[in-house]
Amino acid sequence: MSWVRFPSAPLQISGSQLGGEPELLASTGDWQPAFSDSARPLLRGETCLLTSSIPLNALDAAAPTSRSTFRLLAGCIDATNREADMLRRALLTQWADRGEPHDLEHRLRSLDRSDPDGAQGVEARLAIWFSFVDPGDGRLVSENDPVLTGLSNELQHRLAGTARRMQD
Repeated sequence: MSWVRFPSAPLQISGSQLGGEPELLASTGDWQPAFSDSARPLLRGETCLLTSSIPLNALDAAAPTSRSTFRLLAGCIDATNREADMLRRALLTQWADRGEPHDLEHRLRSLDRSDPDGAQGVEARLAIWFSFVDPGDGRLVSENDPVLTGLSNELQHRLAGTARRMQD
C-alpha cells in the first residue's frame, strides 16, 4: 500500500535565509493511505474519491480491456497483480453474461477520447468496468458483491468505499 503524509503544519525556511525560494524542509501530520482523501479510515457506508493519477500507459491504450491495462488501473487503488487479475476476470464475466463484452471496450475508448489527460481519474474508468454491479447508492460496488470474492478485506473495503464519479 502507498502511504502519504498529509501535513498539518509545514515547516519552511524563508527564501531570504537561503538566498532563493522557500523550501519545504519537513512537515508534521499523520501518515495515511494514498487512496484516502480523509483524515481517518472510512466507516461502513462512507465513500471517498481516489487521489491517484492514472498511468499514461492506461490512457488511450491499444487494448483498454487487456490484463496489463487493467493492472495499471488496479494499481492506482493498491491492488496486487493477483487481485487485479481476479477482479478483471469477475468483471469481464459480468459483461459477457449480459452479452456486451465489446460494449465495455467501446465505453472505455469513448471515455479516453472525452478525457484524454485522465482528469476524471481512475474512478471514471473503474465505474465503467463496474457498470453491472452498481449498487445504486453512489458507491462503486457494495461490500458483499460476488465480484469482490477472493480479494483482500482491505481492497474490498476500499472499492466499496469509493464514490462512483461517472454515471452512465
